[in-house]
Amino acid sequence: MAQDLTRYTYWLAVLLTPGVGARLAAELLKRLGAPEKVFSASRAELEACGLPTPVAGTIQSRSPLKAAEEELEKVRQLGCRLLAWDEPDYPPLLKEIYDSPMLLYVRGDAAVLSSHCLAIVGSRQPSPYGQQVTGRLAQDLAGRGLTIVSGLARGIDSTAHRGALDASGKTIAVLGCGIDVDYPKENKKLRAQIESNGCVITEFPIGIFPAPPPTASSNRERSWWRPGRTWWKSCPRRCGAKFWSGWPRPLNRRRGRKLFRWSRIFLQPSRRSSAS
Repeated sequence: MAQDLTRYTYWLAVLLTPGVGARLAAELLKRLGAPEKVFSASRAELEACGLPTPVAGTIQSRSPLKAAEEELEKVRQLGCRLLAWDEPDYPPLLKEIYDSPMLLYVRGDAAVLSSHCLAIVGSRQPSPYGQQVTGRLAQDLAGRGLTIVSGLARGIDSTAHRGALDASGKTIAVLGCGIDVDYPKENKKLRAQIESNGCVITEFPIGIFPAPPPTASSNRERSWWRPGRTWWKSCPRRCGAKFWSGWPRPLNRRRGRKLFRWSRIFLQPSRRSSAS
């Protein structure tokens, strides 16, 4: 059955209002109760929620509602699903963070978002050893029922997804771009396989292309929403995976998520590394 998208008009309108990010959106909904009430609030009420005067004026003009209707039409044409944070399928641990995205775009099976997951991240230019270990680890964990989460980027991300698929397991790709954007293009076939054996999600509106620095929002999304994560020691000093995984350690502890790191002797049977 096709999803009834009309309920998301006001959610999208808040999301598409210039100057309203995840934190302000959360504050608006916390104080006003529902996205519909955002557009019926007075300027004083909006400014009391922390909105700058020009942003409050944009909301009162109701122009974001037209942008939301156009976005909904694009969603219908693509056949993807929207998922708001007040719905039961919204990832429960993602909801715990202070700046969780109010709306997700989903292609595939949204039910896997509530499964037991582990995220694997790493360099876009890994060593052959790094790719070998990643593939084996993802395959073994997916074969034991864990859903593997990664970012569909080149290198470690792609290897992690493929490892899960090789085990006939489930995997989730968190994009740093719009749901309609195939990035990188060489992963178009892999993405289709993920949609058939898990799902692809993003918080970015349709048509948004990835831009440096490497999608801090999607990094936040991947690193916060699940209790376990894996970070590869072989990452370069400026590798985005370190930011992804909550580097440095004090930040990781504040997030309340476990960080696992594996040494270079992982594949040697007599010297398996323990998580740290």
